[in-house]
Amino acid sequence: MGFLQVLGVVIMFTILIVAIAKNYKPTMVLLLLGLFAITVMNLINGTLPRGDDTSGSFVIDIFDVIRQTFSTQLAGTALIIISAIAFVNFMDHLKASSMLCIIASKPLRHVKSPFLLVGASLLLMACINLFIPSAAGRMALYMSTIFPILLASKVSPATAAATMMIGATNASIGPSANLPTLALGLGEPGISVAEHFLYYDVITEGLLMVFLIPIFCFVQNRFDKSDKLKGLTESDANIKADILDINSLGIPKWFAILPTVPLLLCVIFSPLIINWIPITVPTALYTGFLLAFFCNLIFVKGSKKKLFNDGHKFFEAVGEGLGTIGVMLVCANIFSAGVSQVGGLNVIINSITGGTGEGVMVLVAGGFITAMYFLSATVTGVATANIAAFATMLAGMATGGKFSQLVSMMVVGGGMAIGVSPISGVTILASGKTGIDIPRLVKRTIIPGISGMIIAILIAAIVH
Repeated sequence: MGFLQVLGVVIMFTILIVAIAKNYKPTMVLLLLGLFAITVMNLINGTLPRGDDTSGSFVIDIFDVIRQTFSTQLAGTALIIISAIAFVNFMDHLKASSMLCIIASKPLRHVKSPFLLVGASLLLMACINLFIPSAAGRMALYMSTIFPILLASKVSPATAAATMMIGATNASIGPSANLPTLALGLGEPGISVAEHFLYYDVITEGLLMVFLIPIFCFVQNRFDKSDKLKGLTESDANIKADILDINSLGIPKWFAILPTVPLLLCVIFSPLIINWIPITVPTALYTGFLLAFFCNLIFVKGSKKKLFNDGHKFFEAVGEGLGTIGVMLVCANIFSAGVSQVGGLNVIINSITGGTGEGVMVLVAGGFITAMYFLSATVTGVATANIAAFATMLAGMATGGKFSQLVSMMVVGGGMAIGVSPISGVTILASGKTGIDIPRLVKRTIIPGISGMIIAILIAAIVH
């Protein structure tokens, strides 16, 4: 029976990854695979999908699984993700995110050494990424703010583009980031999303940057020398990029603070500072939204009716978030429930870890799953849909602090795959804006990307 269970799980994950690679909607694939597995296993075992809470009908119970998952997730993890998406979109609409990026990148203009500038840019983007969770959105913004600064400082266009790719996809962490929130929602971390960010992801990401920046600069320097010998630099000489004009935004400069409000609230009202007043991530996001709404209404010139109606953009984004990441999480939970009922994952994990959920072998298995996630995201060019599958594996291995440790390993290390993938939106945008061939860009990011993944795995395993 154990072999058949393992085979069943392998088939499920294989179908999922192949379907995502072929551009099938991951929500439907996750949903149907999960429901099919739940149906088959209950028929084999002679049980009802809802157990003691059954409606009395096997068929009705199957569909009630969807209802139950929606009701629990929409009030929990999905609420965090949907609220975060809405807040980020509202900040984009107000152009506050653009203002933050423009102002934060100004000090880079005073850095004279090209590769010192590259390192400083990577560090700055890692910080800005905390407030702009979307990798594609960050990439578009960085190409109009930081990329022109690198070109003006004699950084080669290929190096500048590779810097944007790694910078935009690195550090996809924070209380409002999709990857860690989605992953944590599939298991039992024992702490809030904000606490996970403070106690795990910040430490892993901070130490990663210490090692990643020198590796990245060394690799780009070698490629620059190689390109010069091949005469490739001249073909890039006509690449130009205009810096986004701060005056064209039409908002006060201090609006740059607005995207940082939810994160600041989560840090302030945490065990680190004010531990007697807890705050949830959605509460912080709604506080930030209403503050930004009134700031926009009071301090921005224009029709007050239009500025007032701008607030509806937040709730439009709530609907969009529900239809994308929110539904993704619900379907991922149903898939996870199906995998659990098949039981093959437990057989595999117990054979590796001894069934304890502790010890070195759990971390080794977590590192292997992180590498699998990195490979899958690289092949498919999609981070979110893939993490829904691989975080399910982590959830079957550990709970509490150990689960958070494994999630930090996967999110920080595996998330860098999008900057390596030849078909990700980030890579396509970099190639389209510069005219540099995708294979040439990927050659520059693959070594730092894989190195970053390995380093993140080691940091998460040793430090936490």
